[in-house]
Amino acid sequence: MQTSAVRSISSGTQVHFAEAPCDELVPPIDGLYRSILDSIRDGVYFVDLDGTILYWNRAAEAISGYKPEEVVGRVRGECVLRHCTSEGSMLCGAGCPIERSILDGAPHEAEVWIHHKRGHRVPVCIRATPVRDDGGCVVGCVEVFSDNSRKIVSLEQAKELNRLAFIDELTEVGNRRSVEIRLRELFSDPHGMGMPVGVLFIDVDHFKDFNDRHGHDTGDQVLRAVAATLGANLRAFDFVGRWGGEEFVVVTSATSLRDLQQLGERLRALVQRTNVEIDSQSLSVTVSIGGAITIVGDDPASLVARADGHLYESKGSGRNRSTVR
Repeated sequence: MQTSAVRSISSGTQVHFAEAPCDELVPPIDGLYRSILDSIRDGVYFVDLDGTILYWNRAAEAISGYKPEEVVGRVRGECVLRHCTSEGSMLCGAGCPIERSILDGAPHEAEVWIHHKRGHRVPVCIRATPVRDDGGCVVGCVEVFSDNSRKIVSLEQAKELNRLAFIDELTEVGNRRSVEIRLRELFSDPHGMGMPVGVLFIDVDHFKDFNDRHGHDTGDQVLRAVAATLGANLRAFDFVGRWGGEEFVVVTSATSLRDLQQLGERLRALVQRTNVEIDSQSLSVTVSIGGAITIVGDDPASLVARADGHLYESKGSGRNRSTVR
């Protein structure tokens, strides 16, 4: 394919080639243009209609690890610039922003991953813009790409911080904040259609004795065992969180009083069969449970308060009991 010398780069969405023909493989980008392109932090490269790379700036080398002499003159998809998604799926054909720009003559943006010379993938934000001659015909494409690593890291850190804000670090179930949010969601859900909400307030019996006799590490192990038992025996849309100390709260929706009573008794019995192994000793664990279901005029605080009151009835009746009404 005959190429043309690059004479100007517009400030809009199109890049133009001048009409002056050139027999060289790489259009001469001299003086001001080369200085500008090599001074920016974004990677920039040009391809013709066949996908042959005609120019590769300094930032493109810094981001990808490939020098201009390693890529210029080679077909883009056959060397380094094989775009893929975060899941590793290759973006070929119509999924590739450059090929889309060449086909429809419009600019396209995407967040993709490219191949680094050292073998790893680099997340980049790319902007592909069609290159036109003075007659308006698309003769190639310019891609500008920037390293997206910091954004990816920041997003992952934000996700982790968000997770930690709602997860109890010791037991890995929800924390009190997440329980309160779940209750507010259920009470404000317009699709709930008045379906009842149930709460089970659960307290580990004689927890202070575990800590005093066996140490806090054993106490932590007891809490993790109870949390695991509760979490493994709920429906997918039920929720369990650590309220604080040795207390847990289960939130369940679309339930009846009888269903909540059965759930409370089942969880109590399952925890009773849970043993914690410490220094060849098998320690048994029990819990006391109080439960309540919504009545007219309830809000999250009043529902939890009633469940908490029923919990104290269970503890006052000898513990290892479930009182739900």
